[in-house]
Formats: sequence, C-alpha cells, structure tokens
Amino acid sequence: MARRKTTTHLIIHCAATPPSMDVGAAKIRDWHVNGNGWSDIGYQWVIRRDGTVEKGRAIDQVGAHAGYNWNYRSVGVCMAGGVTQATRRVNGRLVRDPEDNFTQAQFDALAKLIVEMDEKYGDLEVIGHRDTYALDGLPQLKACPSFDVAAWLASRDFSEEASITEEAPADDGKMAVNTAEIVFEMGSGSSVTMTVHPTEVNATLSAAMSGGVRKDNGDDYVLYPPHRIQRVTVDMPAVTSQGE
Repeated sequence: MARRKTTTHLIIHCAATPPSMDVGAAKIRDWHVNGNGWSDIGYQWVIRRDGTVEKGRAIDQVGAHAGYNWNYRSVGVCMAGGVTQATRRVNGRLVRDPEDNFTQAQFDALAKLIVEMDEKYGDLEVIGHRDTYALDGLPQLKACPSFDVAAWLASRDFSEEASITEEAPADDGKMAVNTAEIVFEMGSGSSVTMTVHPTEVNATLSAAMSGGVRKDNGDDYVLYPPHRIQRVTVDMPAVTSQGE
C-alpha cells in the first residue's frame, strides 16, 4: 500500500449500521478484504458504540474511503452506526434510512481523535464524507456520516479537549486495538507490508500462500503469486494485562 505524501483533511464516515450493531475494525476489515476484495480496511480509525477507538489501516498509508482525489490526502474515521434500526421496503428491497444515532461516548472519542490528528499533521480540515461531493462540484450522492459535521464542530469546544494519547495510551487496551504487521519480501528489493488485527494473522498468511499478495499502486495494483514470496516477517503487538 502506498504512503501518503501529504495530509490535509480528516474525513468522518459512518458504518451504515443500526444502533444495535456494534462493529469494530476487525469486522469492517472483513467486509472490505473478503467482501470488496481490497488489500485492507479502508479507514485508519474506527469508533465503536462505547467510544472505543480501534486502529484500522496504518495511519501513514493511503486509505480507501472517499475516492481517489481524497484518499491520498486524508485520514478516514468511521463511526459505528448511522442508519435506523427500523427498515422499510423500497422497490422490493428492505432499506434503512440515515440517522444520527451516535452515542455521546463516540462523539467524545471523535473529538479527542481530531485533537490528536491535528497535533500530528497540523491544522487539518475536518469534513464529512458527504461534504466531499460539494467540494468536488458534484451532487451529494451519500448521506454519510448521517450528521452535519460542520454544525457539530461549531457546537464543540475543542480548547479543553485532551488527545487520546494524553488521556489513555494506545497500548492500555482501552482506546485502541494494537495491530500486527506482516512483511512479505519478494526479492529484488520488493516487499508488501500488511497491517491486520492480531486474530487475522493466520488467515492472512494462509490466503497469501494460496493466492499470492496484492500490492496497491494508486488505482492499480500488482499481484505477486505465492512462489514469489521469499520471506515473511510477522511483528505481533505486545500483550499486557490491565493494571501492569
């Protein structure tokens, strides 16, 4: 996966899930990798219903969440929720309507994450996924993230927000889920690095050994067959118990 050369925006998304469904980075990664055929989860961060912030795609890598023009200069944050619990039938299909049903814990976590990302990259512009269409001069095609980001930002006092790392270090198991890094070396200096949830390491290795490894290159990609893999290195996160 390509690394971003610049970061100017933080784009907020919703998972388009009902309030009773608490999805995290592992589930969304499964949707994106096994459902969409992508190399990894599209977002850099996922905020669960209880406000837990989980790491997605590596923070310095180009995401897959808002289209080519935006992925190369933005960080993507996805909030679990965003559609109604109730369904209705439209043209023979059951659909759920957009709904701002995010918890206060999610909004608090989002505010802290924005502060942290702003400190890291400096003066980020925070927008919703749906705002990208107007900025590109296009009709608004999505309701995501199902709330008015500009209005929420205006209502929030960020001057007293502490960043996530200041309030709770990422390795304490409360605010973020550590990820494992798998490096596939192909020879001739070529390598592919994948960031996955620790529970998905074995499945990722099995898939690579049977189907090869895909390396994103902008909108294109290179697929290395299994026989090209010369060496595999797995860097697992340290596991510590609460209170250590």
